[in-house]
Amino acid sequence: MDKYRLCVIATLFAIVLLGILSIRLIIELAVPAFLVYTAYVLIAVFFLLIPLSAKGSRIGFIANIVLAIMVMVVNTSIRDHMAVLLSQGYTNASLVLLIGAYVLQPILIVTSFLALRATKRR
Repeated sequence: MDKYRLCVIATLFAIVLLGILSIRLIIELAVPAFLVYTAYVLIAVFFLLIPLSAKGSRIGFIANIVLAIMVMVVNTSIRDHMAVLLSQGYTNASLVLLIGAYVLQPILIVTSFLALRATKRR
């Protein structure tokens, strides 16, 4: 397994772990049930992308990139997410949102792109 795939897998694993930890924060913030279920589905999708990325599937890497871009765009466009990020009262929630949406997702995009490029060369 090359280093790029290993980085993609580690990033996906970190996203899944952070997502599981964030469910409690989501529930504490009294978020509508629809968004809680959406978070569960999103965590499951990221979890299912781990074996695809470990196998070196081009579809998995492309799905990683598309999903990470979508997560970043949606998190930026939701007014409540921006309110949590900019307020002083939600320190834990804003930290989880910042790391999950604006640190781990760009890392996933870059590592998936590099892994995709490495598999294209072979």
